[in-house]
Amino acid sequence: MRFSHDMPTHRFTADDVMRMVDVGVLDEDAPVELIDGELIVMSPQGPRHAHTLLLLRSVLCQAYGALRVREEKPIRLNAYSLPEPDLCVTVRNGGAFVDAHPTAADCVLVMEAAHSSQRADRRKAALYAAGGVPEYWLVDLIDQTVTVYADPATDGYRLVRVHRDDEPIPLPGLDAMMTVDSILPR
Repeated sequence: MRFSHDMPTHRFTADDVMRMVDVGVLDEDAPVELIDGELIVMSPQGPRHAHTLLLLRSVLCQAYGALRVREEKPIRLNAYSLPEPDLCVTVRNGGAFVDAHPTAADCVLVMEAAHSSQRADRRKAALYAAGGVPEYWLVDLIDQTVTVYADPATDGYRLVRVHRDDEPIPLPGLDAMMTVDSILPR
């Protein structure tokens, strides 16, 4: 049975979700993320997605250092959003986040890899921009592209560029580049 959308609903806050984890209502490894007050079930990873994340993590760890690269860990964007991007590079090493999840101000780069979640991950661009994440990359495993979203504003990113093949993509905050071919298996 589905209820009508005109019925009252409850939006969860990030604090609500953390309390649910603390008391055991939600398992801390539950495959959900809080997006705009709703707990969203995350889809399982296929082998291509998992392999791409291994390649991306390796490139990012070499460039930024392993302690600054977080894989599938929460970011506190606002009171109602606690997404868990595939990868995130932070300005400080992981030890800085023992007592609190990083915020957008702590992020250098957030990445999502999409095999079947392109639409949802494109919608996340607006969420990351409104939260102030400086750069968001959508790695599209079907189209074999990396869309770079930069210059966040409350209504979305002002700069959006699609990269293909061996076109260089600057790594934010570094004098280094990578290419789509280096992270997407053919």
